[in-house]
Amino acid sequence: MDLPIFEYETEEKEAQEGLAVIIEVESHQRNMGKESLFTSEADGFDDLEEDDALPHAHSASEESGACTLFSEGTLSLQEGLLHLTYIETIEDEEGAAPTKVSLVFPKGSSSHITVSRSGDMNTVFTVEPNVRQYSTYDTPFGQVDLCVIGRKIENNMEETGGTLELDYAVELRGMITQRTKMTIRVRPESGDVQEE
Repeated sequence: MDLPIFEYETEEKEAQEGLAVIIEVESHQRNMGKESLFTSEADGFDDLEEDDALPHAHSASEESGACTLFSEGTLSLQEGLLHLTYIETIEDEEGAAPTKVSLVFPKGSSSHITVSRSGDMNTVFTVEPNVRQYSTYDTPFGQVDLCVIGRKIENNMEETGGTLELDYAVELRGMITQRTKMTIRVRPESGDVQEE
């Protein structure tokens, strides 16, 4: 399967035209301790703990986190691919620079999604169910190897909005491995388009 290739740049590119949208990102994370996605022999989540109900409520020893982010962005359809772009600002992190997030995925398909993050730290990676993907995370201190294993994608996004659900695990080599469940809800900024 030929996946689209995306590049991030330190200087902002001129924004693509698209529908102005309001984005709500609900994210739940759970640290997976010493589990390594780099050395795991399985290509999927068979060797990882099953946990469909994040955040992890039944164990006080597990670190978990949840956050909800609201942002404005754009949504467009280009050659069968939906492009969702928004700025992520974490208010709790003092002095943290905003991060531009771009999600690109085929309309009407849950086969894969490419995530691009650019700001103080930059990365591009693809989430594909039951597939291990390798990439890098560029930080001010150097490049860090990144491994992503996708578990589930549920794509109910149209050109006018909808929802996108992701479930995946990420490991930055030598750092913590984290399981993330994310729900992204998108609606038009104006009231011109009514939701069904």
